[in-house]
Amino acid sequence: MVAGLRFMLELLADPEVARVRHEIFIPNDEIVARLDAKSFPHLVAAFAVARLMDASVLRRTFMGKGILDIPRLSGNGDALRRLVRERSVAAYHVCGTCKMGTAEDPRAVVDPTGHVYGVDGLRVGDASIFPTIPCANTHLTVLMAAEKIADHSKAEWRRA
Repeated sequence: MVAGLRFMLELLADPEVARVRHEIFIPNDEIVARLDAKSFPHLVAAFAVARLMDASVLRRTFMGKGILDIPRLSGNGDALRRLVRERSVAAYHVCGTCKMGTAEDPRAVVDPTGHVYGVDGLRVGDASIFPTIPCANTHLTVLMAAEKIADHSKAEWRRA
């Protein structure tokens, strides 16, 4: 897990990736659990929090302690191991962190074929692209999305 975290931090530090991302932070588990509850008031609250967090000053204010210092962390093996030990937990299926949508949608990260906007040659084909969390079995839904994106990749490769 430490090697995977180090690799992820190296990717996040890449100048091309850093150009299109915000701060990287560790979310507060209690807040996430409350916002994830399936009810209309929680949906409204989650929407409001997401909009507020779009403002960088508010994001830094509320997430200050959770923001990761990527260069410092990636060069410190002890800190990486400590982070993995302290923050690794069993989790639900993570969905919706790289929303699929049109280029006009400011919240969309990938297009319908899995291409990441603004990053040539990179596609995403997992549950992170789902604009909403599916009600069905997540595993099978991911397999179908990944197969469809793989088909697009193969077709593009054959045209080249």
